[in-house]
Amino acid sequence: MQLSERKKICIYQKKAVILRRKIVWKPKELMKKYVFISMMALVTLVFTGCEKNEPCQFHKKTIDLLVNTNEWKFDDNAHQFYVRFNIDLLTANVYDYGEVSISREMTDAQNDPYQVALPMSLFMVETVDDGNGGTTDIFYTQHIDYRYGVGYVEIQLTNSDLAYETNGSDFVKPESMVFRMQLTY
Repeated sequence: MQLSERKKICIYQKKAVILRRKIVWKPKELMKKYVFISMMALVTLVFTGCEKNEPCQFHKKTIDLLVNTNEWKFDDNAHQFYVRFNIDLLTANVYDYGEVSISREMTDAQNDPYQVALPMSLFMVETVDDGNGGTTDIFYTQHIDYRYGVGYVEIQLTNSDLAYETNGSDFVKPESMVFRMQLTY
C-alpha cells in the first residue's frame, strides 16, 4: 500500500516534532546529570577532608613578646628600629598554610589594658628643650609593623620623616613594648 504524498509529509513532520522535543529535553537532562555529579563530588570532598581517626581542627598558639628598650636595633639602610625573635613554632607548614597576627599591648588613661593590631600608627608629641631656656613640642607619627618567615618574626618601628632623637651620636631607642603573636594553623 502506497502512502499518499500528504501522509508522508505528515509523518515526516511528526518525526521532526519528536526529534525537536528530544533536542529540547536533552540539555535539561544533561544539566540534571551535571548537577548530580557536582553535588556528589562536593559531598565526597566534605566527608573525605579529614581522616576518620583525627578530627579536623585548627591549632592556635599565643606567644607574648617583650621588647626591652635596650633590645631595639637600628637599621641604617632602612632608617628604622627593629627587633627579631626566633620562633620555633613558625614552621614551613604554618608559613605556607597558617596565619600569623601580632598586636601591641597598651594601657589607656585609667591603666586598663587593650590591644591594637599591627600594623599601627601612633600620633606622638614630644616636648624638647628649644635651646633658649624654653621648650617646644615636636609632632610625628610612629609606625609599627612586622614581617615574618620560617622560624622568625621581626617587629619594625619607623618614625615619620625618619625623625629620631639623638643622644650624642646614638639614636634614643624606643620604649619597652609588649606584643602578642597568634599563630593559627
